[in-house]
Amino acid sequence: MVPDTLFRSGSVLRGQSVSYAVTLSSATGFTQLASLHVSGLPAGLTASFSPAQLTAGQTAVLTVTAPAAQPLGPATLSLSATATVDGISRTETATAGLTVAPITTAFLGRTVVADHLQTPLAGVTVTLLGRNGTGAATGCTGQTLSDAAGNVALVNLPSACVGPQLIRYDGLTAVAPPGRYAGVNLLYSLTLDQVTRSPVLVHLPRIDHQETVLVQQQAAVDQIVTFASLPGLSVTVYAGTTFTLVDGTHPTPFPLTAIPVPVDRLPDEKRGSQKFGQCGKW
Repeated sequence: MVPDTLFRSGSVLRGQSVSYAVTLSSATGFTQLASLHVSGLPAGLTASFSPAQLTAGQTAVLTVTAPAAQPLGPATLSLSATATVDGISRTETATAGLTVAPITTAFLGRTVVADHLQTPLAGVTVTLLGRNGTGAATGCTGQTLSDAAGNVALVNLPSACVGPQLIRYDGLTAVAPPGRYAGVNLLYSLTLDQVTRSPVLVHLPRIDHQETVLVQQQAAVDQIVTFASLPGLSVTVYAGTTFTLVDGTHPTPFPLTAIPVPVDRLPDEKRGSQKFGQCGKW
């Protein structure tokens, strides 16, 4: 059994946390549970695994948190997995880098699959759209990819990014785990020289195995769409409606997908009767 991090180094801002995806591999068919531990943490930092045990082929998330006054600088973490094999205790180790960085105007979040494990979703393109909640231009730009643990970090943002900003999560670019994932645009309010963190994990459901219905662009009459997989759901696409993909194209017919999402797997906080969705992706 060999523990490994899916990315070798991370950066944590003062007063914030960063996550590492930790996997366990075996060339000998190891099937028992191994206990995970971390050492080498600089004084002041705290860390926890979820789950604290795993077997070969599984992934755990290591979360490291820094207090607001944590000294800046790099560190090397030692990750270990311990298990009893044939009556003998065995421990294998791996390392990961960590840098404590100063606070800037920044946005942090984490993308995960909308499954019961909340599996980290890597490769999601996260873009500051330069628009506020009303669609007015803000001049704010920035883009990043979620890493192997789903971490999203947009740091050193300019003053144009202060205030309400729309951020797009494009799940179609995700690279792990396999599949095609939904996307969503969410609104956050950023503050100068402070860190804004998504209040919840950004859950993106898998869509490539969901029922899809094709609708006409700019149809002359209303279109009533139903889904065999979701009895009782009816969607009215009004005459003249134009659907737009993330890349700006308007394919016709347009693929419309409906996905049941549990209330605890929404990509944002639930506020009253607020609903989330994105045409063509949800």
